[in-house]
Amino acid sequence: MEIIQLIQFAKSIFQITRFEHAIMIVLAVFVGQSIALGSLPMLGLTIILSLFAPVFIEMASFALNDYLDVETDKINKKNDRPLVNGSMTTRQVMVVIISCYLIGLLLSFYVNEYAFTIVVVFGLFSVLYNWKLKDIALIGNLYIALSMAIPFIYGSLVLTGTVPMVVVIISLMAFLVGLGREIAKTVQDLEGDLKARNTKSLPVYIGVPKSLNITMFTYWMAVILSFYLVLNWFNGNLIPIILMMVADIMLIYIGYKVITNKNDKTLKMAQNYSLIALFIALISMIVMVIL
Repeated sequence: MEIIQLIQFAKSIFQITRFEHAIMIVLAVFVGQSIALGSLPMLGLTIILSLFAPVFIEMASFALNDYLDVETDKINKKNDRPLVNGSMTTRQVMVVIISCYLIGLLLSFYVNEYAFTIVVVFGLFSVLYNWKLKDIALIGNLYIALSMAIPFIYGSLVLTGTVPMVVVIISLMAFLVGLGREIAKTVQDLEGDLKARNTKSLPVYIGVPKSLNITMFTYWMAVILSFYLVLNWFNGNLIPIILMMVADIMLIYIGYKVITNKNDKTLKMAQNYSLIALFIALISMIVMVIL
Protein backbone atom coordinates (compact mmCIF):
# COMPACT_ATOMS: atom_id res chain seq x y z
CA MET A 1 0.00 0.00 0.00
CA GLU A 2 2.85 2.39 0.83
CA ILE A 3 4.37 1.83 -2.62
CA ILE A 4 1.03 2.58 -4.28
CA GLN A 5 0.65 5.76 -2.24
CA LEU A 6 4.18 6.79 -3.14
CA ILE A 7 3.46 6.27 -6.85
CA GLN A 8 0.23 8.28 -6.56
CA PHE A 9 2.06 11.09 -4.76
CA ALA A 10 4.76 11.15 -7.46
CA LYS A 11 2.00 11.33 -10.07
CA SER A 12 0.50 14.31 -8.24
CA ILE A 13 3.88 16.08 -8.26
CA PHE A 14 4.17 15.47 -12.01
CA GLN A 15 0.67 16.89 -12.48
CA ILE A 16 1.14 20.01 -10.38
CA THR A 17 4.51 20.81 -11.99
CA ARG A 18 3.25 19.99 -15.54
CA PHE A 19 6.21 17.70 -16.09
CA GLU A 20 5.33 17.26 -19.78
CA HIS A 21 6.39 20.88 -20.28
CA ALA A 22 9.76 20.01 -18.76
CA ILE A 23 10.40 17.67 -21.69
CA MET A 24 9.68 20.53 -24.09
CA ILE A 25 12.10 22.82 -22.24
CA VAL A 26 14.89 20.23 -22.31
CA LEU A 27 14.36 19.77 -26.04
CA ALA A 28 14.27 23.53 -26.66
CA VAL A 29 17.51 24.12 -24.74
CA PHE A 30 19.10 21.16 -26.52
CA VAL A 31 18.04 22.54 -29.92
CA GLY A 32 19.51 25.95 -29.06
CA GLN A 33 22.77 24.33 -28.00
CA SER A 34 22.94 22.06 -31.05
CA ILE A 35 22.34 24.86 -33.54
CA ALA A 36 24.88 27.11 -31.85
CA LEU A 37 27.51 24.34 -31.97
CA GLY A 38 26.51 23.02 -35.39
CA SER A 39 26.35 19.51 -33.93
CA LEU A 40 24.86 17.57 -31.03
CA PRO A 41 26.60 18.60 -27.78
CA MET A 42 28.47 16.01 -25.75
CA LEU A 43 26.57 15.25 -22.56
CA GLY A 44 29.07 16.40 -19.93
CA LEU A 45 28.22 17.77 -16.49
CA THR A 46 27.87 21.38 -17.70
CA ILE A 47 25.42 20.38 -20.45
CA ILE A 48 23.34 18.28 -18.06
CA LEU A 49 23.18 21.06 -15.46
CA SER A 50 22.27 23.62 -18.14
CA LEU A 51 19.44 21.40 -19.39
CA PHE A 52 17.84 20.87 -16.00
CA ALA A 53 18.26 24.30 -14.37
CA PRO A 54 15.35 25.89 -16.33
CA VAL A 55 13.29 22.73 -15.90
CA PHE A 56 13.14 23.18 -12.13
CA ILE A 57 12.19 26.86 -12.49
CA GLU A 58 9.38 25.80 -14.83
CA MET A 59 8.19 23.16 -12.36
CA ALA A 60 8.21 25.66 -9.50
CA SER A 61 6.28 28.21 -11.56
CA PHE A 62 3.51 25.78 -12.50
CA ALA A 63 3.19 24.55 -8.91
CA LEU A 64 2.99 28.17 -7.69
CA ASN A 65 0.29 28.81 -10.27
CA ASP A 66 -1.84 26.00 -8.85
CA TYR A 67 -1.14 27.14 -5.29
CA LEU A 68 -2.39 30.68 -5.97
CA ASP A 69 -5.18 29.68 -8.36
CA VAL A 70 -6.82 26.89 -6.39
CA GLU A 71 -10.14 28.78 -6.04
CA THR A 72 -10.18 29.61 -9.76
CA ASP A 73 -9.49 25.97 -10.61
CA LYS A 74 -12.36 24.86 -8.37
CA ILE A 75 -14.76 27.21 -10.16
CA ASN A 76 -13.49 26.04 -13.55
CA LYS A 77 -13.91 22.42 -12.33
CA LYS A 78 -10.31 21.43 -13.05
CA ASN A 79 -10.59 18.27 -11.00
CA ASP A 80 -7.32 16.89 -12.36
CA ARG A 81 -5.40 19.48 -10.34
CA PRO A 82 -3.93 17.96 -7.12
CA LEU A 83 -5.03 20.83 -4.87
CA VAL A 84 -8.57 20.62 -6.23
CA ASN A 85 -8.97 16.85 -5.87
CA GLY A 86 -7.12 16.72 -2.56
CA SER A 87 -4.24 14.48 -3.64
CA MET A 88 -1.79 17.09 -2.30
CA THR A 89 -1.99 19.55 0.58
CA THR A 90 -1.05 23.23 0.35
CA ARG A 91 1.95 22.56 2.61
CA GLN A 92 3.23 19.79 0.33
CA VAL A 93 2.85 22.02 -2.71
CA MET A 94 4.75 24.84 -1.02
CA VAL A 95 7.63 22.45 -0.26
CA VAL A 96 7.70 21.48 -3.95
CA ILE A 97 7.70 25.15 -5.01
CA ILE A 98 10.56 26.23 -2.74
CA SER A 99 12.62 23.11 -3.48
CA CYS A 100 12.31 23.50 -7.26
CA TYR A 101 13.25 27.20 -7.21
CA LEU A 102 16.31 26.52 -5.06
CA ILE A 103 17.47 23.55 -7.16
CA GLY A 104 17.05 25.52 -10.39
CA LEU A 105 19.08 28.44 -9.04
CA LEU A 106 21.79 26.17 -7.65
CA LEU A 107 22.20 24.22 -10.90
CA SER A 108 22.39 27.41 -13.00
CA PHE A 109 25.03 28.88 -10.65
CA TYR A 110 27.37 26.02 -11.52
CA VAL A 111 26.88 26.44 -15.29
CA ASN A 112 27.95 30.05 -16.00
CA GLU A 113 26.88 33.68 -15.63
CA TYR A 114 24.55 33.52 -18.66
CA ALA A 115 22.63 30.58 -17.22
CA PHE A 116 22.46 32.05 -13.72
CA THR A 117 21.30 35.49 -14.93
CA ILE A 118 18.54 34.10 -17.15
CA VAL A 119 17.33 31.66 -14.48
CA VAL A 120 17.25 34.39 -11.80
CA VAL A 121 15.38 36.84 -14.05
CA PHE A 122 12.79 34.31 -15.19
CA GLY A 123 12.47 32.88 -11.70
CA LEU A 124 11.56 36.34 -10.38
CA PHE A 125 9.20 37.00 -13.28
CA SER A 126 7.49 33.65 -12.72
CA VAL A 127 6.63 34.76 -9.17
CA LEU A 128 5.42 38.16 -10.40
CA TYR A 129 3.38 36.48 -13.12
CA ASN A 130 1.58 34.10 -10.80
CA TRP A 131 1.02 36.83 -8.22
CA LYS A 132 -0.04 39.77 -10.37
CA LEU A 133 0.98 39.89 -14.06
CA LYS A 134 -1.44 37.17 -15.21
CA ASP A 135 -4.37 39.44 -14.34
CA ILE A 136 -3.10 42.28 -16.53
CA ALA A 137 -4.39 42.23 -20.09
CA LEU A 138 -1.85 40.73 -22.49
CA ILE A 139 1.14 41.28 -20.15
CA GLY A 140 0.78 37.84 -18.56
CA ASN A 141 0.30 36.22 -21.96
CA LEU A 142 3.44 37.92 -23.28
CA TYR A 143 5.47 36.66 -20.31
CA ILE A 144 4.40 33.03 -20.85
CA ALA A 145 5.12 33.34 -24.58
CA LEU A 146 8.57 34.74 -23.79
CA SER A 147 9.22 31.90 -21.35
CA MET A 148 8.56 29.46 -24.23
CA ALA A 149 10.97 31.33 -26.50
CA ILE A 150 13.87 31.96 -24.11
CA PRO A 151 15.04 28.30 -23.74
CA PHE A 152 16.43 28.36 -27.30
CA ILE A 153 18.33 31.59 -26.65
CA TYR A 154 19.41 30.30 -23.25
CA GLY A 155 20.76 27.09 -24.78
CA SER A 156 22.73 28.99 -27.39
CA LEU A 157 24.13 31.59 -24.97
CA VAL A 158 25.27 29.20 -22.24
CA LEU A 159 27.49 27.28 -24.66
CA THR A 160 28.77 29.87 -27.15
CA GLY A 161 27.81 33.31 -25.86
CA THR A 162 26.12 34.01 -29.23
CA VAL A 163 22.63 33.69 -30.72
CA PRO A 164 22.55 32.73 -34.45
CA MET A 165 19.74 34.03 -36.67
CA VAL A 166 18.26 30.53 -36.94
CA VAL A 167 17.87 30.44 -33.15
CA VAL A 168 16.22 33.89 -33.24
CA ILE A 169 13.67 32.68 -35.83
CA ILE A 170 12.94 29.51 -33.85
CA SER A 171 12.50 31.58 -30.69
CA LEU A 172 10.05 33.88 -32.49
CA MET A 173 8.06 30.87 -33.67
CA ALA A 174 7.88 29.51 -30.11
CA PHE A 175 6.91 32.97 -28.85
CA LEU A 176 4.04 33.24 -31.32
CA VAL A 177 2.73 29.75 -30.64
CA GLY A 178 3.00 30.37 -26.90
CA LEU A 179 1.19 33.70 -27.16
CA GLY A 180 -1.69 32.20 -29.14
CA ARG A 181 -1.90 29.26 -26.76
CA GLU A 182 -2.04 31.48 -23.68
CA ILE A 183 -4.68 33.80 -25.14
CA ALA A 184 -6.86 30.77 -25.90
CA LYS A 185 -6.31 29.65 -22.30
CA THR A 186 -7.42 33.02 -20.90
CA VAL A 187 -10.61 32.70 -22.94
CA GLN A 188 -11.23 29.20 -21.59
CA ASP A 189 -10.57 30.28 -17.99
CA LEU A 190 -12.43 33.58 -18.24
CA GLU A 191 -15.42 32.69 -16.05
CA GLY A 192 -13.37 31.29 -13.18
CA ASP A 193 -10.78 34.08 -13.37
CA LEU A 194 -13.47 36.76 -13.15
CA LYS A 195 -15.19 35.16 -10.17
CA ALA A 196 -12.10 34.20 -8.18
CA ARG A 197 -9.57 36.91 -9.12
CA ASN A 198 -11.53 39.67 -10.86
CA THR A 199 -8.96 39.37 -13.62
CA LYS A 200 -8.53 41.98 -16.33
CA SER A 201 -7.32 39.61 -19.03
CA LEU A 202 -7.44 40.37 -22.74
CA PRO A 203 -10.93 38.86 -23.41
CA VAL A 204 -12.40 41.22 -20.79
CA TYR A 205 -11.25 44.25 -22.77
CA ILE A 206 -11.64 43.21 -26.41
CA GLY A 207 -14.03 40.26 -26.16
CA VAL A 208 -13.72 36.57 -26.92
CA PRO A 209 -13.99 36.70 -30.76
CA LYS A 210 -11.21 39.30 -31.17
CA SER A 211 -9.01 37.46 -28.67
CA LEU A 212 -9.34 34.22 -30.63
CA ASN A 213 -8.64 36.09 -33.87
CA ILE A 214 -5.29 37.05 -32.32
CA THR A 215 -4.71 33.38 -31.45
CA MET A 216 -5.32 32.41 -35.08
CA PHE A 217 -3.03 35.20 -36.30
CA THR A 218 -0.13 34.19 -34.02
CA TYR A 219 -0.37 30.52 -35.04
CA TRP A 220 -0.39 31.41 -38.72
CA MET A 221 2.49 33.89 -38.31
CA ALA A 222 4.54 31.07 -36.78
CA VAL A 223 3.81 29.03 -39.91
CA ILE A 224 5.04 31.87 -42.13
CA LEU A 225 8.26 32.14 -40.11
CA SER A 226 8.85 28.40 -40.51
CA PHE A 227 9.44 28.98 -44.23
CA TYR A 228 12.65 30.80 -43.28
CA LEU A 229 13.94 27.53 -41.85
CA VAL A 230 12.78 25.53 -44.86
CA LEU A 231 14.37 27.90 -47.36
CA ASN A 232 17.52 28.94 -45.49
CA TRP A 233 18.47 26.18 -43.10
CA PHE A 234 16.96 22.79 -43.95
CA ASN A 235 18.99 22.69 -47.19
CA GLY A 236 16.48 20.48 -49.00
CA ASN A 237 16.61 17.69 -46.39
CA LEU A 238 13.28 15.91 -46.80
CA ILE A 239 12.68 14.50 -43.31
CA PRO A 240 12.90 17.79 -41.35
CA ILE A 241 10.89 19.55 -44.08
CA ILE A 242 8.10 16.94 -43.82
CA LEU A 243 8.08 17.18 -40.02
CA MET A 244 7.88 20.97 -40.18
CA MET A 245 5.05 20.74 -42.71
CA VAL A 246 3.12 18.48 -40.32
CA ALA A 247 3.58 21.04 -37.54
CA ASP A 248 2.50 23.85 -39.89
CA ILE A 249 -0.65 22.00 -40.99
CA MET A 250 -1.58 21.42 -37.35
CA LEU A 251 -1.16 25.11 -36.52
CA ILE A 252 -3.18 26.21 -39.57
CA TYR A 253 -5.96 23.79 -38.57
CA ILE A 254 -5.95 24.91 -34.92
CA GLY A 255 -6.07 28.58 -35.94
CA TYR A 256 -9.09 27.88 -38.14
CA LYS A 257 -10.89 25.86 -35.45
CA VAL A 258 -10.59 28.45 -32.67
CA ILE A 259 -12.37 31.13 -34.74
CA THR A 260 -15.08 28.83 -36.09
CA ASN A 261 -15.87 26.75 -33.00
CA LYS A 262 -15.34 28.62 -29.73
CA ASN A 263 -16.42 26.00 -27.18
CA ASP A 264 -14.29 24.71 -24.30
CA LYS A 265 -13.49 21.45 -26.08
CA THR A 266 -11.99 23.31 -29.04
CA LEU A 267 -10.00 25.66 -26.80
CA LYS A 268 -8.58 22.71 -24.86
CA MET A 269 -7.76 20.98 -28.14
CA ALA A 270 -5.99 24.12 -29.35
CA GLN A 271 -3.76 24.18 -26.25
CA ASN A 272 -2.85 20.50 -26.55
CA TYR A 273 -2.39 20.40 -30.32
CA SER A 274 -0.30 23.57 -30.41
CA LEU A 275 2.07 21.99 -27.89
CA ILE A 276 2.25 18.84 -30.03
CA ALA A 277 2.90 20.94 -33.14
CA LEU A 278 5.73 22.74 -31.37
CA PHE A 279 7.14 19.38 -30.24
CA ILE A 280 7.13 18.09 -33.84
CA ALA A 281 8.85 21.28 -34.99
CA LEU A 282 11.53 20.74 -32.35
CA ILE A 283 12.07 17.18 -33.56
CA SER A 284 12.48 18.48 -37.12
CA MET A 285 15.27 20.78 -35.92
CA ILE A 286 17.06 18.03 -34.03
CA VAL A 287 16.84 15.78 -37.10
CA MET A 288 18.32 18.60 -39.18
CA VAL A 289 21.29 18.95 -36.81
CA ILE A 290 21.89 15.19 -36.93
CA LEU A 291 21.77 15.19 -40.73
